[in-house]
Amino acid sequence: MRITSKMMTGSIAENLYRQAEQILRSQKAVATGKRIQRVSDDPVGLGKVLAYRRAADNILSLGQDIRTYWQAGTLQEIPGIGPAIADKIDELSKPDATLGLFAAYYLNSIPSIILQVAPLAVL
Repeated sequence: MRITSKMMTGSIAENLYRQAEQILRSQKAVATGKRIQRVSDDPVGLGKVLAYRRAADNILSLGQDIRTYWQAGTLQEIPGIGPAIADKIDELSKPDATLGLFAAYYLNSIPSIILQVAPLAVL
């Protein structure tokens, strides 16, 4: 098979276009601070984001203080709170050895923290 100059320039143009698209995606991720721009970028990551949002909504709709669930060790009884999210809440709620602050005081702000962080992943 003969390789013509038109085939070579077409191949080069295609490679340049592909690299330009990759650079554009990277720049957009840096500019927005969002790792996930589209569902196809990371379906598993999007699932985690949606799970955090669902958990935050359920915590906000509770009729009582989340501290009672945390102190009783029954966080997983809240719909949408699985072992992973319960562990994260527990981690945020333990005393901070370096600052000496008791983070359980901030338990009621966890849903707002989740809702602030979750949009960073998806447009």
